[in-house]
Amino acid sequence: MEKVNQTIKQSWRQLNFFESYPISHKNEILKQTNSITAITNSNETLILAHNQGQITILNKSFQSIRSWVAFPLGRISLLKITSIKGILISIGDEPDSSFPILKIWNLTIEDKRTSAPQLIGHSIIQIGPLPHPVTTIAVTSTLHYLSLGLADGTVLLYRNLHQTLLQTNRKSNTIPKPRLIYNSKEPITGLGFTTKTNKETIYLFIITTDKVLTYNLIGNKSLPLLIDRIQNNLNNNVIDFRNQLLIIGNENGIYIYDTEGRQACLAYDGSKTQMDFFNYYLIMIENFNKLVIFDLDNRLIVYSYNCSDMIKFVWFDVNELFILTEKGEIIKLIELNLSNKLTIMFEKDLYNLSINVSKREGTSEDEIRLIYQKFGDHLYIKGDFEQAVEQYIKTIGTIQPSVIVRKFLDAQRIPNLTSYLQELHSRGVANADHTTLLLNCYTKLKDEDRLESFIKASTASEELMFELETAIRVCRQAGYSVHALGLAKRYKQHADALRIMIEDRQEWLEALNYIRSLGPLAAEENLLRYGKPLLANVAEETTKLMIDVCCGNKLIKDENEIETNRIPSLRQFFAFFIDQPEWFIIFLENVAKLRWSEVLEEEEEEEERPSPWIKVDNEVLKTNQIGNEDDEITRADKEAVWGTLLELYLQSNKFKKAIKLLNDGNLGKYCEPNQALIVCLAHDFNEGIILLYSRLNMLEEVLRIWLNLTETYEDEDNLKLALESIKSGIKLILEYKDLDLIKIGLKFFIQSKKRLENYKDELLKLLESNILKPIEVIEIMSNEKSVCCLGDLKDYLIKQVTSEQMEIEADRILMESYRKECDQKKKRINELTSDQVIQTSRCGICLNTLDSIIIHFMCQHSFHQRCLGENVKECIICKASHELIRKVQRRESSLVESKGFIEEVGVAEDSFNYIAGAFAKGLL
Repeated sequence: MEKVNQTIKQSWRQLNFFESYPISHKNEILKQTNSITAITNSNETLILAHNQGQITILNKSFQSIRSWVAFPLGRISLLKITSIKGILISIGDEPDSSFPILKIWNLTIEDKRTSAPQLIGHSIIQIGPLPHPVTTIAVTSTLHYLSLGLADGTVLLYRNLHQTLLQTNRKSNTIPKPRLIYNSKEPITGLGFTTKTNKETIYLFIITTDKVLTYNLIGNKSLPLLIDRIQNNLNNNVIDFRNQLLIIGNENGIYIYDTEGRQACLAYDGSKTQMDFFNYYLIMIENFNKLVIFDLDNRLIVYSYNCSDMIKFVWFDVNELFILTEKGEIIKLIELNLSNKLTIMFEKDLYNLSINVSKREGTSEDEIRLIYQKFGDHLYIKGDFEQAVEQYIKTIGTIQPSVIVRKFLDAQRIPNLTSYLQELHSRGVANADHTTLLLNCYTKLKDEDRLESFIKASTASEELMFELETAIRVCRQAGYSVHALGLAKRYKQHADALRIMIEDRQEWLEALNYIRSLGPLAAEENLLRYGKPLLANVAEETTKLMIDVCCGNKLIKDENEIETNRIPSLRQFFAFFIDQPEWFIIFLENVAKLRWSEVLEEEEEEEERPSPWIKVDNEVLKTNQIGNEDDEITRADKEAVWGTLLELYLQSNKFKKAIKLLNDGNLGKYCEPNQALIVCLAHDFNEGIILLYSRLNMLEEVLRIWLNLTETYEDEDNLKLALESIKSGIKLILEYKDLDLIKIGLKFFIQSKKRLENYKDELLKLLESNILKPIEVIEIMSNEKSVCCLGDLKDYLIKQVTSEQMEIEADRILMESYRKECDQKKKRINELTSDQVIQTSRCGICLNTLDSIIIHFMCQHSFHQRCLGENVKECIICKASHELIRKVQRRESSLVESKGFIEEVGVAEDSFNYIAGAFAKGLL
């Protein structure tokens, strides 16, 4: 409850939350109310003190189930049942003692001697020489502390009482003496224990007839502290244990205290004779015959009962309250269930009250939200839309948002709808439609500040309060591209951010820098998506980024991107450069240089263009170099780069670079000949065509190009170039000495008399190459299309006839020398095959005179047998020359066999198996 510093005059609202029923009973004790001196009750029993110190226990049907004399011939003034089951505290008088007596009973244990409950505590309350009655009792729920208030203003405190009372095998029921903690001149009218700070500190409220004090039980040296001065009578104070508060009533009102002082004062005039607390309610008896039940939390009188007779006692059990009148009648008050209470409050439009009551009684959140909906509907009908939407907001989580949204949409209450939708998002229950609707509300209201505030507040929380994709889309559609871009960047919605920068704002350079910041993988993906428009607007920067991506250069890496050594294929970027040939050349040349360290030596440029080289760190160059062996993908990329560069060079009239590329031993191999030939043919690049025809061994096509060029220059009367062309053609023929080539060349000459005259020396050089025989030359010259006659070939023919005659004579002389040599060989063979006379006199090894056993060889060498050794069948002097001859013979034989084996492999069905079989058989 809130603290207040002055009396609050309260106009009490009255409702009926209870129903009264008279209870019939036959218990004579209850009918003789004047004999009853005290009442207390537990959940199952009612305990009465009556008739000369007797205690009787009644069940729920008010039938006596137990009775004993607690104070013989005495009188019981106070009874207190404790929270510990079966422990009953009683205060009374006996004739033998002039001082009050404290007796504590254990109702669960029977004294076998007297059949009464076991008396576990006994103490005579004597402070000073004079006796004073006990006016009030207070005990903690655990029996740690028991406090007694006396009519002379004395307050006694028993500490650790539970240790004494609950101790087993006690020989005496005497309890330790209490401690006097307070003494005043005014009688004590009330005591009550409360706890504070997680129940670690226990306070005792002390109420006298004109003051209120608190006493801290923790520590032995503390003194009671005065917190207020107020008049109070006996039984007009009670402790609200639920809130740990003291409630005091007097003729002026109701006062509420905590341990620090007065917290509230509720105006309620009238004489108050008794107070108690029941569940959430304060029970008050006015003028002995009127019972009033207060709901202090809600400042409400929930029931008022006027009794025709005086009310003697009040007690309660769970949700039922009982009144005992002076005539012995019992009236039972039953609290209505929550549903009936709500019906009463709804009829009076007390929605706030119904919500408070429902919460206090533990109603589920869903049911409470239904009440908020009723409250909202009530306010909506009244036209109080601001308050209505506040209530509808509290229904979030139970009521379908569409129900509320439809109400405000139909009524065109956009500001109220905005408040509701914003709360949906703050609680994280909005869907895409709600986000769309909310952002549309902001844009319709043109409330850019609230839109900005909503976005910032949402993004500041740990969990996003709206569907991000929808928010970005709606902001874009409404023209708030700055907000959409901010959201996309903040939450790393890279695709949306780039789409806004490029499509909506045309911020080309910013978009390119953003792509660079995403790291290589994302940069590749987005360049493939936006490469064409970026090249069209920021060609240099885009080309640089593409080069970095394709070469694996360092980019600003996104923290969520996974590390990878993958370098993308540059071929996927080619299509973007269709309209940017100059930047295409720069891109390809730089990639080749940085990625593979391949550079075509620069020639003097035919025309100005942007610098082809983009500055790069040498470390990057080293990192990107690859080995001599290209893998399949790398080779394909290289072929694509250099093949495309060839075409671009020709398109840009970079003919020197084109031919240098084709002639380069390292780079030219990546220009696939057939494809390069098509490119050269498309651009009439004769130098490249000739080179590629030669590389493809298409010699006839090369010759025809030279001849066609000669013919073209002849038509242009450019005899110098024509002569150079024909010389190139003749050089080709002489180099390859191909019959078909020379025939084509001769036919070219004999088609024009003028050519025979202009290129006479070249024709003669061709004829003198002797590639064709004279007769073949004559046959070609005799062609019907020929303009040449034999007279034009007179010198050539004479020279050829003379040369042939000389060759015939040389052949005759050579044949004669061979004949003589052959005769000499025959003579030698005859000598070797006939008997011979051996005239050698010395051994070929020891050089001594031959004697004893001698071995002769047909080669005229002789040896001692002892010098030659046994089993020698060949002259050791001639052995080396004989071995050389044998090696030559074996080599010739092996060559013949190898040729046969190769032929057999060629015709075999399975060549591999044939070779494997040869190895297995030891043939190879």
